[in-house]
Amino acid sequence: MGSSSSCQTAERDLIQASEVGKLDRRRAIVFIAGADPVCDLKYAPERHPRHGELGSGLDVRTLVKGRRSP
Repeated sequence: MGSSSSCQTAERDLIQASEVGKLDRRRAIVFIAGADPVCDLKYAPERHPRHGELGSGLDVRTLVKGRRSP
């Protein structure tokens, strides 16, 4: 008497859009080419020891005001 077995693979997205929306705001999904995605804690740039060496940068409010409506 012979025996048989079967194996099924179910595919699923890495993470559903609804799950991304539920992530803790302190976490980020990091994508690096050639590596698996990583869910990690965000780093506040102002906590970096050399933060004071950064320039003032571009004000985000300026970008938003300059955006055209579709």
